[in-house]
Amino acid sequence: MVGMRDMTILSVALLAASAIPASAQGIEIAPIAGGRAGGAVFTTITGPHVDRGSTPALGVVFDVPLQDGLQVEGAYSHQHSGDLTTDHWQAGGLQEYIVNNRVRPFVTGVLGVTRYGIGGDNEVRFLVGGGGGIKLWSTSRVGVRADGRLFVTVLDADGTRMFCGAGAPCFIQVHVHTAWQGEFTFGLVFKLP
Repeated sequence: MVGMRDMTILSVALLAASAIPASAQGIEIAPIAGGRAGGAVFTTITGPHVDRGSTPALGVVFDVPLQDGLQVEGAYSHQHSGDLTTDHWQAGGLQEYIVNNRVRPFVTGVLGVTRYGIGGDNEVRFLVGGGGGIKLWSTSRVGVRADGRLFVTVLDADGTRMFCGAGAPCFIQVHVHTAWQGEFTFGLVFKLP
């Protein structure tokens, strides 16, 4: 269910995008909505084990063109499930494969952070993500965007052993605990003049 906080985040993002100077040609902004699934969060973050099914996710994506279909991408998405909220803040790249001016499939790769919030507690963890989708432009300035992403959040990591040999490099055995989530979103995309 879309809450007042979610609508406020989207409204602020749209207002911020409209304030971008005209010299920044071709910047794209897309308010997005969809669903996110997975992401079992263990006692490291929330106390008892929490495993959510698919719940709504809202957010916004900004793309700044560079050249030959390559774009710098920034994205934010928010999920609220019971007492737990999960926010993904991402930055990375997007590569479009231009079929024609109206059909543009793409792939993305991002780094960022995940914020888990439960009650009054917040935890922030490192995030790696990737995915792909398609942009379908109805005009040169307005289109739709369909996007699928996979996120891996590093909950914690610890080194347990060090192996060294005579004259050889040393190796450290590391255990990494992660949470995986899949997100599928749709939205209108606007290209600013």
